[in-house]
Amino acid sequence: MKQIKFKGLMVTIAICMLQTIHAQVSIDGIEYRFNNASSEATVVGAIDREMIIIPEVVENEGKTYKVTRIEKAFTKCNLLSSIKLPNSVKEIDDSFEECNNLETITIPNSVTKLDKSFRKCDKLKSITIPNGINKIFAVCNDCNSLTSVEILEGVSEITNSFMDCHNLVSIKLPNSLTNINFSFARNNSTSITIPKNVNKIVGSLISNNLKKIIIQNPIPPKAYDFFHDEKELEIELIVPKGSLAAYKSSSSWKFMTNISEMR
Repeated sequence: MKQIKFKGLMVTIAICMLQTIHAQVSIDGIEYRFNNASSEATVVGAIDREMIIIPEVVENEGKTYKVTRIEKAFTKCNLLSSIKLPNSVKEIDDSFEECNNLETITIPNSVTKLDKSFRKCDKLKSITIPNGINKIFAVCNDCNSLTSVEILEGVSEITNSFMDCHNLVSIKLPNSLTNINFSFARNNSTSITIPKNVNKIVGSLISNNLKKIIIQNPIPPKAYDFFHDEKELEIELIVPKGSLAAYKSSSSWKFMTNISEMR
């Protein structure tokens, strides 16, 4: 009898799950997955075309859903050159990979999670990360035309992002940033400014053309695997006034031969 009750419970749970999450539905060329319990919709794909506008709300079977997520969508959409995202989107995950003609993207301020997206978007020239996001993971790698990255206040950690963007020359980082992990490798900038609250850098930020590093933190950040050859130790390092001795005695920076204080 207990076994029969247990099986009945499992069937009931399975039915409830099916009622909560619908199968994929295509509306106006955009694929959605619906969650009945939260009245939210996730974009999971679309017909490839030049311009896509994702609505803030969408109706299905007489019910209205708010579009809050983009997940595993827009991979190898070679026709896509422009997309408009609604202010209702909170998460972008594992999306926009190898969209070779995507030139512009505006990420709404509503987005709080940005992971594994915009890889190998060869024509993407610039991107601004809004202030609602706390951590960035695996974003905009191998974007050959990317020249400008601006990350707004609120972001505290960048991991595995903006690597192998060989034309990236402008990098603006926020004061809220504390950790940089394996990001910005092999860019094309001549100088980079590390904000005042960064306390740890893992991996190299150094490009072939880098001439100057400005660090705004008077306490030397810990740097791991930052330098790869002796020539890099000759790059000019500018540090806050009064912190020269601290940097020259720091295990992470003491081997640099051209350290000076801000004027």
